[in-house]
Amino acid sequence: MKPKIILASASKARSRILSQCGIPHKVIISNAREIIDYTKSPQYNALYNATKKAIEVSDKLKYGFVIGADTIVSLGRRQ
Repeated sequence: MKPKIILASASKARSRILSQCGIPHKVIISNAREIIDYTKSPQYNALYNATKKAIEVSDKLKYGFVIGADTIVSLGRRQ
């Protein structure tokens, strides 16, 4: 069985990057609610949200690899 790759993101840019790399995939948009904890680092928040998205989508699947991603923009000490 060929591995099934799922992108748990509504980002057309991320989907386009996978396609440009020759990686066949399916997009399933996560319904996970993103949160920002201002007591944590931007890296922590991005990883937390990406993981939350991937888990929410993977819970609906029987098999496959799920890619979750999130972007946080920060400037200085502000997120």
